[in-house]
Amino acid sequence: MKIRSFVLAAMLSAAFVQTQALADGTIAIAQTSDDRGMSIGVSYNFDSRAEADAEAIRQCRQSENSYPLGQRARCEVVASYDNQCMALAKDPSDDGTAWGWGSNDSQADADSRALSECRANAGGRANRCRITMRHCDGSAASGK
Repeated sequence: MKIRSFVLAAMLSAAFVQTQALADGTIAIAQTSDDRGMSIGVSYNFDSRAEADAEAIRQCRQSENSYPLGQRARCEVVASYDNQCMALAKDPSDDGTAWGWGSNDSQADADSRALSECRANAGGRANRCRITMRHCDGSAASGK
């Protein structure tokens, strides 16, 4: 009985450690030279920073959008986060070019930062900025 309890405790501890280790996330973006569009890749809950970066770059380069392959080849990491929430905001209008990102311990704070960055870049179109993507990774609280 003691051996069975020990094995169960060891298995639960290993599962907890493994879950907690999955927390690295990355945001990668490539923007057109004329500011008319962007490709985005986001990763979360990866074992390592290198894996998170590689996945975000892969998603950014392989995004199925109308942006040229040459533009998507310029994807680069703009943010990394670990056990945090992230948010992307942009002006989703067809002619909108403003965007922003944020990360923080709570989803509400990440959303606020992303919207602030987007609005700062949007000029007279600041009221069009919207959260378009959000996620909490690892042990971060969603703030809901």
